[in-house]
Amino acid sequence: MQKKGESQRRWDVIGFGENSVDTIVTLGRLPKADGKVAVDQVAVRPGGQIATAMVGCARLGLRSAYVGTFGTDAGSAPIRAALARAKVTTSLCRRVAVPNRSAVILVETARGTRTVLAHRDPALAWPPAEVPTGQVGHARALLIDGTDPEAAGRMAGAARRSGTLVVADIESGGPVLDGLAAVVDILVVPSGLARQGRRLLRHGPRVVVATLGAAGAVAWDGRAEVFSPGFVVPVVDSTGAGDAFRAGLVAAVLEVPGGWQTGLPLPQILEFANACAALNCLGHGAQSGLPTRAEVARFVTERPRRRSKSSWERLQVQQRSADRRRGDRR
Repeated sequence: MQKKGESQRRWDVIGFGENSVDTIVTLGRLPKADGKVAVDQVAVRPGGQIATAMVGCARLGLRSAYVGTFGTDAGSAPIRAALARAKVTTSLCRRVAVPNRSAVILVETARGTRTVLAHRDPALAWPPAEVPTGQVGHARALLIDGTDPEAAGRMAGAARRSGTLVVADIESGGPVLDGLAAVVDILVVPSGLARQGRRLLRHGPRVVVATLGAAGAVAWDGRAEVFSPGFVVPVVDSTGAGDAFRAGLVAAVLEVPGGWQTGLPLPQILEFANACAALNCLGHGAQSGLPTRAEVARFVTERPRRRSKSSWERLQVQQRSADRRRGDRR
């Protein structure tokens, strides 16, 4: 249900941040140092956390726009093609005469894990003075990452002044995390930063969400802590699962009756986002498994689904034990 005036906005969501051309290398297990292993499959696919999230939002039925920098080499072609197929607007993007951001992703099938080796030319950074702040008020939501933090902060500030929901997807701690936390409404962080959730609320966001991989997600809103277990699926490739989660999160928040400012039903929102992440793990690469809204609805309701048996409390105990073991080795 949209607030008065929101239906006239040009887009449901704008994403500002990273795109990438990913070379997915699938192998049984990673080699030991100086070792050698056979590779099962090599595929070049579109990726990048914000570009993927915008394709995910579009598949969920949102009018989506992507704002980011492409290189001028052939590497950007599959990313731009994927955005075009999903009908994501890219007219606000810029191009720079350097190679596109790229990554080699090693998918280890024996453990269902992945290792990312990324390269981004510094020239791909978006100059803060050139961000299209005048456009962000035409969207109901803005999703940013921490790739170009000053530029992302300017976009977030303009969005907030326009009454646009601001969601940030930040992968690392430190000044970038704390700075962007002060100008967003919903902050999403990875499992390694989960124990900072309550502290991060003090920086300004209304909600902090931590993704916990296959275990699910946990969120804080200043009143309650909400844990939502992940869905158990036969994982093909976990690349892009977090981006699918963020797309599902944005879509679910924008569907809150009366508008997101009235309060968020976190259990339902996290369940929807977890389902999006799980479904994306059934495909190769970051984007091939991104679901439609109908596919998510069938997945959640068709029959009882297995959920992760992990709990947030158990995960915290495991993390503290790991911290102690690292301390003992120092």
